Amino acid sequence: MPGPGALGGSLAYETKDAADLLDADKSMGGRYKLEYDSNGGILSNSLSVYGVEGGFEYLGFAKYAEGDNRIDGDGDDIVGSGTDVLSGLAKFAYETESGSRLEFSMERVKDDNARPYRANIGAIIGGRPVPDTRPYDLDRTNYVLTYTETAPDGWWDPKIQLAYSVTDLRITEPDQQINGSTDSLSGVIQNRFNLANGSITAGIDFYSDEAESDYFYLPDAAWDEAAEEHLRNFGIFAQARLEPTASTRVSLGGRVDFQEFEGVDGSTQSASGLSGNISGEWDVTQALTLSAGYAHVWGGIELAENFIMNPSWTYADDIKEVTSDSFYVAAAYQTGNWTLDGKVFSTALDNARAASYGAGPALSADVLSQGYELGIGYAWMNGFARVGYAKLDTEVNGRTANSYTGNYLTMPMGEFITLHTAHRFENGLLIGGDAQIALDSENTYDTATGGEGPTLPGYAVANAFVEYTPASFGGLTLRAEINNLFDEDYAARATYGQEFVDAVVPLNEPGRSFRLSAEMRF
Repeated sequence: MPGPGALGGSLAYETKDAADLLDADKSMGGRYKLEYDSNGGILSNSLSVYGVEGGFEYLGFAKYAEGDNRIDGDGDDIVGSGTDVLSGLAKFAYETESGSRLEFSMERVKDDNARPYRANIGAIIGGRPVPDTRPYDLDRTNYVLTYTETAPDGWWDPKIQLAYSVTDLRITEPDQQINGSTDSLSGVIQNRFNLANGSITAGIDFYSDEAESDYFYLPDAAWDEAAEEHLRNFGIFAQARLEPTASTRVSLGGRVDFQEFEGVDGSTQSASGLSGNISGEWDVTQALTLSAGYAHVWGGIELAENFIMNPSWTYADDIKEVTSDSFYVAAAYQTGNWTLDGKVFSTALDNARAASYGAGPALSADVLSQGYELGIGYAWMNGFARVGYAKLDTEVNGRTANSYTGNYLTMPMGEFITLHTAHRFENGLLIGGDAQIALDSENTYDTATGGEGPTLPGYAVANAFVEYTPASFGGLTLRAEINNLFDEDYAARATYGQEFVDAVVPLNEPGRSFRLSAEMRF
């Protein structure tokens, strides 16, 4: 069962352990990687060290990257696109002989550089004069403590996890400073009950989130202001994953959530709701598999974005509780080396929070995202090729979404064609490439006139790479890439402001770049 508030599903990831990276005959090792990108002159260094000693494991990773502004396909500077990033990860674990494992990890990312004055916009045409850039100082830290059993016995297969994350963003100008901070404490206690034909996972989880902003006007402290919102959630869940027959797989589950919300004025609101999901796969033949799924998710109340919170907000009208309904139907057919697949999908959000600094905290919107995907692929002994097509339509309050009405919610998308291919030779050489083609999109909406907006221009971006792992020099991997091979001048389809040709200059993507890297394992 996805976690609380997973309106469109959820994505979970875990960093690798030392045992995943070590060669079979070693108890310690490491990797050093040097990378250079010609577009922006970006140089990055990263180092990993890891090892196992008895029941103890350790893993450390650090990366630093620095570079100048990048250039778009027309040869112009991309405003505020410089690189100055420092990131690191430390992970420690202890596992007993019986399989009880306790693991702690810490991750930190710092990015301190000049960014566009409005971070998602290249420039505003007209309006009050502002500098092109201002410093954005980002600092994000995550801590995770996890207990699991790596050799579960019967019905005892627990997971207990406690996590804390905090993200601080400081924006500084000569006469003002804006600070935004979001922190979250979360945890889960669950157990997977292994059955003869599958498993059932059940447990409880919680989170306690806080979003706050502070504005300081340096010439006159009377203009200073601060605002914060708090949200606490407690959930109970169960999810079954079963194989009733050799050709069928079924997943179904549900959860109930209870929330407590506190607004910037100290007012509180309680809410609760139910969520459920069901999905399944059926191998009609050895070649054909059909699948489908449906989920209703109660997301409850969401915190506002830090930098739009207004200390003058009052919550006379309760914030509406957001829910989503999603479904998909898919099919995959494999014959010989060929694979064909397709999927139809839809996600509808009711009462998604759309707070506004000036208009209040309780505004909401209904959002619809729907479309389909088609793909065909061919695989051979040492490689593959695949072509995909996707069409995605998005709406806000029954009208085609644009990047203003869909801000914080969705973006106009349209039609895309993707291509991927790769082949590995017997001598250790790997070559490949990919491309994304966005077709012109005429389905746009002009908020000023209420009519059809301008056509969003299409673009075609191709990338290619070659990678070599020489057998005579163990542990060395060399890689060369050409990104945006044809130097396309474009803004990615989900970029803000493309519809507002007389008001907004959108942020373009980088033009052609050559990236070289060398990684040495030791």
